[in-house]
Amino acid sequence: ALWTMEGEQARSLGYGIVGSAYLQFRQEDFSESGQEGSSTLFMPGLRFSQRRVDNLIRPHKGFRYALESRGSGQALGAESNFLQLLGNGDMLIPLTTRFSLLPRVQWGVTWQKDPLTDLPPSLRFYAGGDRSVRGYAYQSLGPKDSSGNVIGGKHLLVGSLEVEYSITQNWSTAVFYDVGNAFNNFEDLTWPQSAGLGVRYYTPAGPVRVDLARQINVDNPALRLVVTIGFAL
Repeated sequence: ALWTMEGEQARSLGYGIVGSAYLQFRQEDFSESGQEGSSTLFMPGLRFSQRRVDNLIRPHKGFRYALESRGSGQALGAESNFLQLLGNGDMLIPLTTRFSLLPRVQWGVTWQKDPLTDLPPSLRFYAGGDRSVRGYAYQSLGPKDSSGNVIGGKHLLVGSLEVEYSITQNWSTAVFYDVGNAFNNFEDLTWPQSAGLGVRYYTPAGPVRVDLARQINVDNPALRLVVTIGFAL
């Protein structure tokens, strides 16, 4: 169980740019690999984001990105000193009247000398799920313990490429390719992949996206149905 309380000071910098500084209190009780654990710490951080689209309900071009730095130390309750940088971004690039290209990237880096297990699970990186490698279940990708349980990693790198075809004002279809993983060092990095087909229905509350994703380059590839609601950018 994770409980957080945060104070944040945000400021608009124009052109859709927002910067903020925050101080977050985190209380987390967790069970990992049969071991019970608890973490209580204060974590300061900085956030910076920008979003620009030509139409909020049915965008045809635009971009969005978010950057964040956060960290803590033993003086603030953490078991060890650490610093993390996180980022993600999406673009919508019109190719023709009906075709659009949507590249997406997500990354995270952790600087920490001590073992990964000194970080509570909520501050580790995982891959897999609807905003990650869609052919794999949520947080099912990353370093594992000796029993084969995914325990998360210090770093994250995920990318996606999607081509969308507009059928009508509200309906479109898509093909996509995802790749990425969480890892502790580049020497052990592997690249789980998935590809699939999707349908989009645009509403005032954001698009409803239905995707069928298939794993690539595995012996027994699985199919996953992914349904999400919300703005892509």
